[in-house]
Amino acid sequence: MSPADWRALIDAYLDERLSPEAFTRRFIEGWTAGAALPRPIVDLQVAVEHFEERLRAAGEEGGANDDDLRQAARRAAALLN
Repeated sequence: MSPADWRALIDAYLDERLSPEAFTRRFIEGWTAGAALPRPIVDLQVAVEHFEERLRAAGEEGGANDDDLRQAARRAAALLN
């Protein structure tokens, strides 16, 4: 994914066009695609992992708080500009 693709993904999440769970799935797909990763995306990956862990612990979609993920996504979006 290009930096613009990452930015579009993050914007869709922040604009609530994607649920936190859908964002996490798409983020992981982009992460594992094998392309070079911009530094803000590498940093955001930690928050995605933590959210994924909370989601598994909650056991249901919508059961995990995504405040930390949203804050990290905002930081990454700002740095991708």
